[in-house]
Amino acid sequence: MKRVIVRLVVSALIFLAFTWASTAYYMTYIHDVGGTYWAMGIFGLPVVLLTVWGIDSYLKNLTWFKDRLGMLVFIDSMLAIALYYLGFVVVWGLIYVLGIT
Repeated sequence: MKRVIVRLVVSALIFLAFTWASTAYYMTYIHDVGGTYWAMGIFGLPVVLLTVWGIDSYLKNLTWFKDRLGMLVFIDSMLAIALYYLGFVVVWGLIYVLGIT
C-alpha cells in the first residue's frame, strides 16, 4: 500500500507540472482566453487519479511489473498526462448534469 501512495503522489505531481507547463504554453503561443479554459483541467485531477489507481492496481499484479516499479511509476505518470483532457471533460460533464453552474 505504501508504494501505491508514492506512485500516486508522483503521478499527481507530474500532472500538476504538466498542467502548469501546458497552460503557460497555451496562453503564450495559442490563445490567452482559451488558456483559461485549458487551465480548468486541474479539476480533473481526482478523476485522473482514480483512473490511474485502477490501472495501477491491475498492472502491479502482472509478473513483469513485480521487479520493475520504476517502469510502473513512469507508466502511471504518462497515464496522468494522457488522461488530462478526459478528466477535464468528465468533470465539466458532471458540473453540467448536476447543474452546479
